[in-house]
Amino acid sequence: METINTLNKPKSVVFNGVKYCLMGTRRYYLEYHSRNEDRKGAKGLHTAIWEYYNGKEVPKGYCVHHKDGNTFNNDISNLECVEIKKHLSDHAKANFARSEYRAKNKEILDGVREKASEWHRSPEGRAWHSQNSKNRVLVPKTLVCEFCGKEFQSPYADTRFCSDSCGSKYRRKFVLNYVGVCKECGKEFRYGKGTPKEKDKEFCSVSCRAKYINKHRQLKKKKGE
Repeated sequence: METINTLNKPKSVVFNGVKYCLMGTRRYYLEYHSRNEDRKGAKGLHTAIWEYYNGKEVPKGYCVHHKDGNTFNNDISNLECVEIKKHLSDHAKANFARSEYRAKNKEILDGVREKASEWHRSPEGRAWHSQNSKNRVLVPKTLVCEFCGKEFQSPYADTRFCSDSCGSKYRRKFVLNYVGVCKECGKEFRYGKGTPKEKDKEFCSVSCRAKYINKHRQLKKKKGE
């Protein structure tokens, strides 16, 4: 987007009997009102011109766009009515195509991240998170159990089963595909895909593994004596 010099632009213009002034970023002429409460939603000059020549108001969800990017070129041939989402998307793409805009945007974001990180670690930030978590209300969602197919309620959208029982049955049927024999207790047990195939699982539980290790550690000590 080109840089527009506003130094030689008049501070106000009149169109169709209405006064428009340079306000805010001084890149647009906005409808002038003497009272602050009347300035909310002030119409832009470019919008007024488009509506005047087209004989209708800009539809909801649409805005008036300057085709050449020059916001002071309000000739009707330079104005078009476009969907707001497309308008914002096109401007964003044009901005990020410019290296200086990307650099400036990164500088601003880095500063914001640093400040945000400081606040989140501060006593005030921690207190806010604590209170916010207490006030959060989880709305139950209707889901379908992946094992039994029944509908159930859960506040978490990624819940897969209606009960622990269905979860266990699912894992026994579809996930626990390997059979091993525990080196400690000698019982057969099933284990799943999470264990690498090239290294078979040797124990049925953490408890059996600990017993086996302790037992062999004591045997090594005795041999060393």
